[in-house]
Amino acid sequence: VNELNCGTWLVIFLPTLYKEPFTIYPATWKGVAKAIKALYPLVYEDFEKHFDELKLKPIEMFEREAGFKFIESRKALDSKDTEAPPYFSYEYLCSLPEPHT
Repeated sequence: VNELNCGTWLVIFLPTLYKEPFTIYPATWKGVAKAIKALYPLVYEDFEKHFDELKLKPIEMFEREAGFKFIESRKALDSKDTEAPPYFSYEYLCSLPEPHT
């Protein structure tokens, strides 16, 4: 699978949010999997279950299913915009009952 078929995305992990030494991961699917396993270990198993689907489907398909563009969720972090799409923090996702899908 050509990784660029699904668009190019940059994910920034802020080193100040983590207590362990910060690692830079390659911008590949393998790098994404390593980063999620290291930085978000409590949801890695859920991520792994859907990894193949995430690699094959364009981000626009997931956005259509969700009903909003994911980049717009950033508004919820930057302001008190009550119209902003929902944002899930790692802590919130971990607090949800199983399965986290």
